[in-house]
Amino acid sequence: MNAEAQRSSKYLSLTRNPEFEKRVSDAAEQAIMEMDQLVANEVKLRYITHIFAKTLDDVAGWLTDHKFLN
Repeated sequence: MNAEAQRSSKYLSLTRNPEFEKRVSDAAEQAIMEMDQLVANEVKLRYITHIFAKTLDDVAGWLTDHKFLN
């Protein structure tokens, strides 16, 4: 098994949380709907990508700073 397969396999064994996934999906949809009339689709995609990247950076920071770990 190559390194990439090893990294992804540990996540595949996680128990899915459909409620959490739906909340994340709904938040993304709401953001798009709020921006719907404001800008072109290409700008929306770049902006939403930026927001998700920033959010992932924040999550990584929270985890490494142990703010949300027991």
